[in-house]
Amino acid sequence: MFREEKVGDIKIYNVQQDCCYDQLEGATVTVLNDDMDEIICGTITNVKKTDEFVKVNCRGLVGNIVKVEIPGEKYLHIRELEVYEKCPADEREEKEEPEKKKKSGDSRCSNGLTWCDGTCKHVHMCGKNFG
Repeated sequence: MFREEKVGDIKIYNVQQDCCYDQLEGATVTVLNDDMDEIICGTITNVKKTDEFVKVNCRGLVGNIVKVEIPGEKYLHIRELEVYEKCPADEREEKEEPEKKKKSGDSRCSNGLTWCDGTCKHVHMCGKNFG
């Protein structure tokens, strides 16, 4: 990310599920802003062998750098890291009554993104399974 954005979900894909699936246990996910202030999004816990990825919600923290750190002398090996923008639609929906929420597929996002599958995505990624 080059400019500061509101960060929503971060998906961290493990390298392998067969071996070392628990290497992310205890990792902290942090967002840094232009002033290099570090704000912790969360700590990864309860990683299961069946988890292809773990997800951390940064609740709209503003920044342009995401850092994943594991405690101790362990090495961090991941397959992929996806960072999703915190959508304005998410903030509106938190305040709306459930029956008034818009259905998936409505265009409710900024920066040319489209609302689909419960998040803001580029339109070519709508309906794509990241698994």
